[in-house]
Amino acid sequence: MLHNWGKYPFTDARLYPLSSYQEAISALEQLSGQVLIPRGNGRCYGDSALQRRVFSTLQLNKLLQLNEEDAIIRLQAGVLLEDLLSVIVPKGLFLPVVPGTRLITIGGAIAANVHGKNHHHAGAFGRYVKSLKLLTADGQILLCSTAENEALFKATIGGMGTTGIVLEATLQLSRIETAYYQQQSYPATSLLHLIELFEQHQSAPYLVAWIDGLAGGKQLGRGVLHTGRPCSKEELAAKAFPDPLLVHPTAKLNIPRFIPSWLLQPLILRLNNAFYRWNNRKPVSQTKHYASFFFPLDAIKHWNNLYGKKGLLQYQFVLPFSASATGITAILATVHAARISPYLVVLKRMGERSPHAAATDFPMPGYSLAIDFKYSPQVLDLFHRLDEIVIQHSGRIYLTKDARLPAAAFRKMYPEAVLHSPEIFRSLQSERLFDL
Repeated sequence: MLHNWGKYPFTDARLYPLSSYQEAISALEQLSGQVLIPRGNGRCYGDSALQRRVFSTLQLNKLLQLNEEDAIIRLQAGVLLEDLLSVIVPKGLFLPVVPGTRLITIGGAIAANVHGKNHHHAGAFGRYVKSLKLLTADGQILLCSTAENEALFKATIGGMGTTGIVLEATLQLSRIETAYYQQQSYPATSLLHLIELFEQHQSAPYLVAWIDGLAGGKQLGRGVLHTGRPCSKEELAAKAFPDPLLVHPTAKLNIPRFIPSWLLQPLILRLNNAFYRWNNRKPVSQTKHYASFFFPLDAIKHWNNLYGKKGLLQYQFVLPFSASATGITAILATVHAARISPYLVVLKRMGERSPHAAATDFPMPGYSLAIDFKYSPQVLDLFHRLDEIVIQHSGRIYLTKDARLPAAAFRKMYPEAVLHSPEIFRSLQSERLFDL
């Protein structure tokens, strides 16, 4: 029984672990036209890496070549960002774009075209993919880039794994002086105040905001904006940090599979939100290691178990700048009126769309909001109402976090989307979205 990070949905699947390219080709031939989907570490939230037959790339996890002078690396698709960073950070190198977890694979990062706190300046992950090797439905391994098999290259980045199996990729890295970042935090009393702060600080390399999802009325959308920038060696030396290129630590806290239900009760959540607001009641500056700056939840193993056996649902969407304030206000007001407690609400500022990405690629200029809920039928009903608001404001939801979007709503959000190889490569999600 296989599920992804959100635990909903799950399916009875046969898993095919791939340890070599030839093994992948042979397995594809043996299935002779049966439907399948590639899967990395299963950190997408819904069903975009689920199917009755799943090809796992986790054993394709070798670093193949590193050119330190040009900051270019070639590696297999099953390498976790966590393992890559442990190799390149001591060399003064980093990934130009990282999402909120380091526990995803390179192949998954490409398929989802993941973004981070710096999309408004740096774009998404696919922008730094120089080339990739793709196993296609006919058993060929094709080198894809902007110069070779360009259409297939574009369809794969943000293509949700439906063009084939990414076997390896060549990436452009960035240089860092230290593994630390300077974070500045600013409290906001409402959503409009928060957006004003975003606009004031949009020159900052990194921007993200926490929102108190329980607040309503005039305080709707209140929260804290966090800006960030890399720390220089001189700054860090003055702060007496011993190792400027320290690699992330391993997670020590582990959430068991079954936990007391009261841990996520609204009262506990309200107290947590109040403490967070109090801790950020005035502007404050902190020096943070990249592990806590980019990946705070990775410090807790299996944190998804906090949501219980039925799992979690996340609703992440993006709206254009012109509609962001009114649309996000309507979303937050609808959630508040439903009396369903959101557990985490995060706002980001997005930049330009990638010219080399699939029609299912998520980012566009505007604001993106992500809201986490504990699974329930009531939440699923709420999401249908939120879909209407997003469509009304010319937005779309992030397919990497989706577990239930209806086909009719999907067509309105992604009118140009097509399946590249539906006879072989399709997920449970793509079957739902394309009404197959």
